[in-house]
Amino acid sequence: MKIEYSMDKNIAPEELLALAETQGWGNDRPIDRNGQAIEGSIFIASARHEGRLIGLLRLVGDGAYCLHVADFIVHTEYQSKGIGAQLLKMSLEYAREQAIGIDDNIGDFTLFTTTSAEKLYKKHGFLSAYNGMVLASSKRRRGIEEEFNKRWLEEHV
Repeated sequence: MKIEYSMDKNIAPEELLALAETQGWGNDRPIDRNGQAIEGSIFIASARHEGRLIGLLRLVGDGAYCLHVADFIVHTEYQSKGIGAQLLKMSLEYAREQAIGIDDNIGDFTLFTTTSAEKLYKKHGFLSAYNGMVLASSKRRRGIEEEFNKRWLEEHV
């Protein structure tokens, strides 16, 4: 299977929606906001198989001190094939080129994870931390975040 990787913003909002839907995220992602997210990204690494978008890692940041993984999605049919690892490596190369939050460079390279990808992140140098906060201004969002925090504490404390 030949996978083509690229680092550009040539992602259609509909493609991002279709990929997000493979993870059950599609309902909360309107097309116009997908376009905004793509344009507002500081870096995008993507993977395609036969022209179809099957993986994406999107970074947001200020270009000087902060990089954050905003989206990291690999189509369910293509998981556990090294695609996510390659996309993550591409983002780490970008961080190294920009000298932001990697090695001994100042700044932070952060992500949130609610998936089983924690082993992948740790393999590439990420460390679990429980020192942040997230806005939970609705009952639904508060429930999601409280459940995540409960699971996180059970697994890490």
